[in-house]
Amino acid sequence: MAKVKFQCNHCGISTYWYRSAIHELSYQKIDDKIYCDDCINKIGHKAVDSD
Repeated sequence: MAKVKFQCNHCGISTYWYRSAIHELSYQKIDDKIYCDDCINKIGHKAVDSD
């Protein structure tokens, strides 16, 4: 299975991992966007409203 790029929609940090194993990473998908745990902790779920 190929690795895909996950990039935080807020800070831009990225990593490569398996799409089906995103739960193993410190990234979360919210409203079809990826956020790293650092940004989620810093700005909370308001991240999804800051387009």
